[in-house]
Amino acid sequence: MSSWVMPRRTAEAAARTRDSLVDAGVEFFAERSYGQAPLEELVGRLGVTRGALYHHFGSKQGFFEAVVERVLARLADRIEQVSAAHGHGWDGLVAGCLTFVSAATDDAFRRIVLLDAPAALGWRVWKEIDDRTAARTLRAGLTQLRDDGELATTDVEPLAAALSGAMNELGLWLADQDPVAPALARAEAMLVTMLAAARNGGPGSDAAAPPGRRPRT
Repeated sequence: MSSWVMPRRTAEAAARTRDSLVDAGVEFFAERSYGQAPLEELVGRLGVTRGALYHHFGSKQGFFEAVVERVLARLADRIEQVSAAHGHGWDGLVAGCLTFVSAATDDAFRRIVLLDAPAALGWRVWKEIDDRTAARTLRAGLTQLRDDGELATTDVEPLAAALSGAMNELGLWLADQDPVAPALARAEAMLVTMLAAARNGGPGSDAAAPPGRRPRT
């Protein structure tokens, strides 16, 4: 029995250590750009050795990947909460998408996810993380709306890709705007306009298109 309990306890302790390191990493990379933070400074701030960091994450890049996923997973949770508060219907989708764009005004999110992650991890890895977190939440919401007859199309995958790309680009645009408040209002208005075009009965939908010129779905 003890030989079974001890490995389990060891694994649980390792998981807790890993989680605490990732949380500390979020704080660290919110202040320091990935490319400008030497490994020695990182491990010193975390209070671990280089070997310990490599044991849990394989490399500095592996550690940063875990940090990016933590930030996006937290955002996905917040989006789901906001969407649920609005009833998970069309209003929930809009509120969730606005929540994503608004996150771009947060310094930590902007630095870690929008600016450093694509450069440090590469586009493919960045996209895979996004697909597992925020984009997954978007696809789930769109799928439900399609099943409820709320969308102007039945083809969810390209719609999700288009909206995800638009929101990411709006986030990058916001990252360069100063002051940010009026820019955020403009970004939100544009996103609402784009979403309206995807709604059944909205501009550009089957119901709104002239006879003989209905878009293919």
